[in-house]
Amino acid sequence: MRRALVTMLLSGVLVILGLVRLYFFDAGYINDTREAGVLWKRSSEHVVFVDEISSSSPAGTKFFARLESVQRRILVKAAYVQDLLLGEKLVIQGKLKSIAVGSSESFANYLKLKNVVGIVEYPQVFRCIEQRHSFAQYFLSFRNLLTGRIQKTFSQDVAGFLNGILLGDDDFLSKQTQEQFRVAGLTHVMAISGSNMTMIAEMVFLLLAFLPLKKKIVVTTIILTTFTLVVGASAAVVRAYLMAIIALTALHFGLPYLALRGLLFVVIAMFLLSPYIPLYDIGFQLSVMATLGLLIVNPLLSRALQFLPYLWLREIVAITLSASIFTLPISLHYFGTWFPLSLVVNILLVPVISALSLISYLGVALTLVPLFGETVRFTLEIVFRLLLWFVEFAASISSHVQLEVSFSWLYVFIYYLVVWLSVRFFVWKYPGKTSRANILP
Repeated sequence: MRRALVTMLLSGVLVILGLVRLYFFDAGYINDTREAGVLWKRSSEHVVFVDEISSSSPAGTKFFARLESVQRRILVKAAYVQDLLLGEKLVIQGKLKSIAVGSSESFANYLKLKNVVGIVEYPQVFRCIEQRHSFAQYFLSFRNLLTGRIQKTFSQDVAGFLNGILLGDDDFLSKQTQEQFRVAGLTHVMAISGSNMTMIAEMVFLLLAFLPLKKKIVVTTIILTTFTLVVGASAAVVRAYLMAIIALTALHFGLPYLALRGLLFVVIAMFLLSPYIPLYDIGFQLSVMATLGLLIVNPLLSRALQFLPYLWLREIVAITLSASIFTLPISLHYFGTWFPLSLVVNILLVPVISALSLISYLGVALTLVPLFGETVRFTLEIVFRLLLWFVEFAASISSHVQLEVSFSWLYVFIYYLVVWLSVRFFVWKYPGKTSRANILP
C-alpha cells in the first residue's frame, strides 16, 4: 500500500512537471515558428540538413529537414531527389508556408509532433559537395538493404506483407491490401510493438542458452537497440523498447519488475521529453492503451473465461478482448469507424501472424543459405500467399457489419472511467480471483 501511494504521488509530481514542460514547449514552438517565418523572408536561399525521409520515388520526394538558423524542422515536398541521404546538406529556394494555412487540425498536430514550423512545396533543391552524413544513415542503409532483399526474393504482395510484420513498413502493400487489413482490423500487425520485442528477446535467449544469464541480457539489449534504430524508432517503438530495457535491467540485478509501473514511468518520461508525443501521436496512444489493457483487463478476463475448454483458446480470446477494450475509444475518436467482426478475425488470425513473424525473422535470413534457401523462400511464399487470401476473405466478411460513431474526448473519458470503476469493483468483489498488485499501481 505504501509503495502504491509513493508511486501515485511521484507520478502526480511528474505529471505536473510535464504540464509545465508542455506550456513552455508550446510557447517555444510558437515563437520559433514566427522566427523561422521572419528569417525565411530575409533570404532567397536556405541551408538545411535532411533529418528524415518520408518517401522518395520518381513521383516525388518528401522529407523533413532541419533548419540551420532555427533548431526546428520544415517539411519539404520536392521533385524526385535521387539517393537522398540522412544528414545531407542542401540549399533550397522556395516559399515557406505556415502549417496553419490549408492544413486540417489532425495534419497540423502531426506536423507539431514532428517539430515542423513550415512547409516548402516543390522548391529548387541544390545538393552540396560538402556533406555531413548522419549516424542514423547507417541504420537506414541497413534497413534499405533488408527491404531490397525481401523485395527481390518474394512476390510483391508477400514482400509487402513481410516488410510490414518484420520492419513495421506497410508502404510496399498495395492500397487495396492496406484497406483489406484495415477492414479486417489487422493494421496493428504491421506496427512494431512489445510483442516484437518479446519475440526477439525470447529468440536470443533460446539461441544463447549456453551463455550465463547476464551475458544473454547484454547481447539481447544490444540486439533490441539495433532493431529499434533499424525500424525507425517511432514513439510507439521506443515505448516498447524502453519497457523491454527496464525489464531486462530488473532481471540483470535480480529486482522485481511490475510492468504497469514500468509503463507509467515510460509514458511520463516521454511526456517530459516531448509533450507532443502523448498528445498527438496516435500510434503511441494506441500502443499505450493496448498495453494497459493487456496488463489490467487480461488477468481478469482470463479468470472469467474459465468455461472455455482450452488454455490456449482462453489466452487468445482474453488478449484480443483486453487490447480491443482499451483501444476502441481511441480508434473511434480518430477514425469514427468500427468493424465488430474484426474481433473474431483477430482471434483467428493474430496468433498465426505472430507465430509466422517469429519464424520469418529466421526464414528471411535462411533464404541466403545456398543449399536450402530456395526451399525456405518457396515455403514462406506459399504460406504468406495463403494468409493474404484469408485476410482478403476476412475483410469481405467484416465489411458487412460497420458502425460509424462520432466519439468525442468527453465520451472517451467517460468510457475509460467506466472501465476503471468496473476493474476496481471486480478486484474488490472477487479478491481471490487475481493478484491486486498485478492489476492496480
